Amino acid sequence: MMLFYEQLDAIRGLLGIDPVEDRRAAWAAEQLASAHEALPCTTVEALLASRCACIVAAGDCLDLSAVSRCEGCVTVAADSAVPVLLENGLYPDMVFTDLDGGWDALERAAGHALMVVHAHGGNVWLLGEAITTYPRVSVTVQVPWEGVAWTAPGFTDGGRALLAAVLSGAREVVVTGWCPGGRPHPLSGKRLDEWKKAKLRVAVAEWRVAEGLARALGVRLRLIGGGVGV
Repeated sequence: MMLFYEQLDAIRGLLGIDPVEDRRAAWAAEQLASAHEALPCTTVEALLASRCACIVAAGDCLDLSAVSRCEGCVTVAADSAVPVLLENGLYPDMVFTDLDGGWDALERAAGHALMVVHAHGGNVWLLGEAITTYPRVSVTVQVPWEGVAWTAPGFTDGGRALLAAVLSGAREVVVTGWCPGGRPHPLSGKRLDEWKKAKLRVAVAEWRVAEGLARALGVRLRLIGGGVGV
């Protein structure tokens, strides 16, 4: 995991994120996760291991027909993709979120999905309601951590979902909506502002890491629609 810790430090430096605030968020997340019996990372790994995983990001290249065809796969959504899926009658099995997506859509998804809630310095005030409300929740942080909360490789919601699937040993990982050079899906509620552009550049690097890991671990990785470069 040291590689991912170093990458997270580099990303924080690039985006001007205070690591002290991330550590405070991790401490708060651990207290909530422990008190409310959040599920450990091994639960997430067990749901993905040796399975087909369909990772749904929120780019305008999202192919809903590809999601529908992923029968028998674990559908794993980045939070901005959740309203797109729900609007089209599709429910994810797992959602990776730092709680900046549509709150109503996340609550609806939580009735079906395992919610993997990510804590960082910018969302501490939202953690309590999410972790205590969602029926099934696992909690991630973006600093080195050992506890009920766990350090997720990746920085973006989509990156954490993608890398979790690959590192958990999914048999096949099918990805749609991953087009950092494009625009957010119109139903995602996201705008292509400067912060979003910076995160999309990070997503390019996350894809490259996932490609290398997939080759090393023998995981079949397929991208449907869109592309990786910006």
